[in-house]
Amino acid sequence: MNIEAALEQLTGWCEDDWIGLWLIVAYVAEDLGIEDPEKQLEATLLLVCKLLKRGIRAGDSPVHAVQFVPWPDQDPAAVAAFIRQEWLRNDEYPSWGDGPWFAAPRFCRLDA
Repeated sequence: MNIEAALEQLTGWCEDDWIGLWLIVAYVAEDLGIEDPEKQLEATLLLVCKLLKRGIRAGDSPVHAVQFVPWPDQDPAAVAAFIRQEWLRNDEYPSWGDGPWFAAPRFCRLDA
């Protein structure tokens, strides 16, 4: 798995628009070719943590917000723990409306 190439691609997408967790999961499965669900979860969490460390923000799904609203806690471990908990609780891959979504800081609502 080429993490750096994946990060460059995903960071570019976040610079252009909001991207959902489901899109990162699809990238892991399709572009990185990871088929095992447990390995997909771990690769997704690794990418999410690295995106957050690059300054990409985690935030609300567009189902709940018109503007990108970043979560108060951008700690990569906290965001990863939330994703893991929800993924395992739902026992299925994240879908379009599931959070978090991710975006570059320029998309963030100023009062958030």
